[in-house]
Amino acid sequence: MDHKEQHQQKKEKQRDQEKKEHRVYEQQAEKKGRLPFHPAWVVVVGFVLTLTAVLIWTYIISPRP
Repeated sequence: MDHKEQHQQKKEKQRDQEKKEHRVYEQQAEKKGRLPFHPAWVVVVGFVLTLTAVLIWTYIISPRP
């Protein structure tokens, strides 16, 4: 095996190692980015808060004629 082939093998191993490290990094980042609850709950809570705000504004804050 000549020097050029050795260099190519070394580079290939290095690329494989970098790909492996990148996959591990992506998996860890994916786990960190996950919410501890289902994303639909964000919509439900947002709807309830908005509805509460509208009802409070309509019946409590707004002046009555």
